Amino acid sequence: MSAEVFSEFGMSVVTLPGGEIIPALERKVIDAAEFSDPTSDMSLGFQDVLKYYHLPGIHQPTGIMEILINKQKWDELPTDLKAIVKYAAMATTLQYTVKMLDRNSQDLKTLVDKHGVTVVESPRDVLLEVLRAWDRVADKYARQNTFFAKVLESQRKWAERIVPYRRIAHPPYELAADYYWKGRDPYKVVRQT
Repeated sequence: MSAEVFSEFGMSVVTLPGGEIIPALERKVIDAAEFSDPTSDMSLGFQDVLKYYHLPGIHQPTGIMEILINKQKWDELPTDLKAIVKYAAMATTLQYTVKMLDRNSQDLKTLVDKHGVTVVESPRDVLLEVLRAWDRVADKYARQNTFFAKVLESQRKWAERIVPYRRIAHPPYELAADYYWKGRDPYKVVRQT
């Protein structure tokens, strides 16, 4: 769906398997690419071909992990094993999230310091256009697929309650970040005006 959002946003999108992205960039079949995050992108070798890294992206505000289990087999498990699987999955999600924050922060610095990559801050107006494009794509899918519409509506209802709460109960991230680290920019970010 991200490809559809980018298309809706006005980009000419080519969807490729991960292993074909770098060769396509080298042959100039494509001009730019989006794969995942600094760690994944560096492991694929983006830094050998591209020297500009645009952040943040809003098309993927979070990574989601999932575990898929055959319902019949799940129902056959005893209660204690279901609990073990449930809490192991929760622990893995937390561990993965923290590990990726740690790795990505280190790998973005490596991209900048070792590979000469320039980090460019995505302009707010561009991020808003991506959100508008998402709305159009999501609405299209909701009209075509009743299950998609049901899930989207459930997410929107949850967000209607959670977002206002977070806005009042959680101070803006920038408040503490600026208080402790204002002016610190290890990634030498090029700010858009």
